[in-house]
Amino acid sequence: MKKLNDDLRRGKRELAKSTDEKDYLATKIDELNLHNDSSQRSLKKMTSEKDDLMVEHNILKLELKRLRQTLNQQADGVLSLNKRRLQLQKAMDERKIDIGIHTDMLQQQIKHA
Repeated sequence: MKKLNDDLRRGKRELAKSTDEKDYLATKIDELNLHNDSSQRSLKKMTSEKDDLMVEHNILKLELKRLRQTLNQQADGVLSLNKRRLQLQKAMDERKIDIGIHTDMLQQQIKHA
């Protein structure tokens, strides 16, 4: 009978110890689940922020490309205008020379007439 009582007490102690361990492990699992949920939310937020930044980066790249094209078009326009100005200046200079020669010829004709 004493042995049965000892076995019963030992069984109760082991049951209490197992129950305590089970409660501890359940608490630990709950904590890990909370941490996991928090990490998942954080990951989703960071992924969303990364996606937003990538979209913004691509928009800025497109804007930069458009501005470069506009700049190149303006530079080409300026170059064309400079070429045209130089051509007109050259034509004016040649015309001045022609007028000078023609004026000299007319003055020579007036002297001889």
